[in-house]
Amino acid sequence: MLKWGSGSQAGTRLLIELLQLGRQHGYDLLASAIERALGLGLSDAAAVRHLLLAEDHDQPMPPPLEMDAGSCRQHYQRPLPEVALYDDLLGIDRQDAYKQVAQ
Repeated sequence: MLKWGSGSQAGTRLLIELLQLGRQHGYDLLASAIERALGLGLSDAAAVRHLLLAEDHDQPMPPPLEMDAGSCRQHYQRPLPEVALYDDLLGIDRQDAYKQVAQ
């Protein structure tokens, strides 16, 4: 079932919202959107509204991007940042810090 909320007021609000969507877009489309939402594991009015309105847009799905694995990895390869300047901001002498860590 659709999520009716924690109280009767929230459930009533959800039911009214769904009925208004059915009045605007047709109850057959609303019923199919509810079935589709439940089939996807979705249980709130926002999901039903999205599925209902998405059916109004008859735009074809764009083709998937074709990228080989090598070009994907190259896009995300970056040099490591230089962090020594942060020590200078904190007033830490790197040589003293290295000596303390080594002890």
